[in-house]
This record gives sequence, structure tokens and C-alpha cells, in this order.
Amino acid sequence: MGNEINFRQMKNIFILIISLVALISCEEEKLTAWGEQDFVSFHKTAADSTVFSFILNSDKQKGTCSIALDLLGKISDVDRTLNYEVVESNTTAIEGKHYEKLSGVVTIKANQNSGSIDIPVLNSADLKEDYVILELTIIPNEYYACGFPDKISNRIVITDQISRPLWWDLAPGYASYYYVSGNYYGLHQRNGLGQYSDKKYQLFVDVTGIPGLDFLNDENMTYDEARNYMLQFKYWLLENPQTEDNGEPMQVTIKG
Repeated sequence: MGNEINFRQMKNIFILIISLVALISCEEEKLTAWGEQDFVSFHKTAADSTVFSFILNSDKQKGTCSIALDLLGKISDVDRTLNYEVVESNTTAIEGKHYEKLSGVVTIKANQNSGSIDIPVLNSADLKEDYVILELTIIPNEYYACGFPDKISNRIVITDQISRPLWWDLAPGYASYYYVSGNYYGLHQRNGLGQYSDKKYQLFVDVTGIPGLDFLNDENMTYDEARNYMLQFKYWLLENPQTEDNGEPMQVTIKG
């Protein structure tokens, strides 16, 4: 009886081992198949629009808005193409008026794991009073499948107005806003560029030559670099005092 039980136990264990081996082999096969597919996404989510303002652009008639792409998969040793198209239902920009005709194809250079779609944008009189939206979406092809669902599309806001940028309230290691006496204030109001105004933002761009300090999302800018631009503007104001539209002195709150 004991030998029969042992035999049955060994038989069950053997069947279990065979099943596990088959399962592992199946999962490895799935993993290999997944790994053979390359994916592409926009660097920003669909909700995080890219803003292009001609008022901050050196050329007031034409410009280029670059939309960053992230690639996931094998790095190719040859150039490959990526397809995209305009989402007409979510687009208010007019081809030929607000942007030039798009090819719908962009080349991803060999040995690169990122790329960009360069959009030729055009200024027009209506952008002084309003903005338009151009939405793009990625189209899968023989080289790339669509990546993260919330990054398959991206919107470009085209305008000739100046407005408070999102990065004005952000910095690493801090909450986006802080709360004082019933009001929310951005970080720059405490230790950055100070209280926001269109006049200050325009002057900051003129003095530093850069349109933004988005060091949270811009991989090419560190916090130290952003801080140096803020200090550059602060020292310029010390030598060239300016006033806000309400007559008060223009100030930069960053310490240093």
C-alpha cells in the first residue's frame, strides 16, 4: 500500500513538473513575441498639450513646433519611418493658414531610441485674439505599433498671444502649489521668477533668449540650468530696473 501511494505521489509530481515546464515554455514564447515588436508614443500625454506662441518666436510669420517621440523596443541600425495623421475631429487649425501641409511620415534615424515630428506652423491675424488646436495621432506601420494608449495622440496649441506657462508653478522636490490665506501660489512666487505677469514673462524671454524652464519634462534642461537663467534675469533687473503695469517694481524672488 505504501509503495502504491509513493508511486502515485511520484506520478503526480512528475505530471506537475511537466505542466510547469510547458507553462514556462509558453510564457517564454509569448515574451519573445512581445519583445520582437517595437512601439512608439508621444513623449507627452494627449492631455498635456504643446503650446507654440509666435509672440515668443523670433520669426513672427513662420515657425517650427517639434513634438517629441519615445521609442520602445530594439534600436535599429538603419533608418525607419513612422506614420502619423491629423485628427480632423479635434483640430481647429486650418491647413495652409495655421500650418503647412504635413507629409504624414517622419524618419527615425538609425541607432536612436527617440525622434520628433517637426510641424511647420504659420501665423495669421486671428491668432492675436484666439488660439487654434492641431491634433496628431500615430498610425501603426510595418516598423512600429502604437505604444502607451494615453500617448498615441498629442495636441499643439498655436497662438500669437502670451499666457502663463505650466512650468511657472513647477520645480523638482516641491508641490506644484502652496496654500496661503485661502489662495494657491506657484513655486516661482516663493523662490523663482516671482509673481507672474505677461510683461515679466515676455521680458524674461527677451533677456535670456529661451521660451521656457520646463526642466521637469525637458530632458535637455536640468534644474541648475533653469536656476542660472532665473539668476541671469534677476541680475539684469538689478542693472535695468523695470516696473509692472500697476507701477510696482518688477522682482525675481529666487535667492542667489
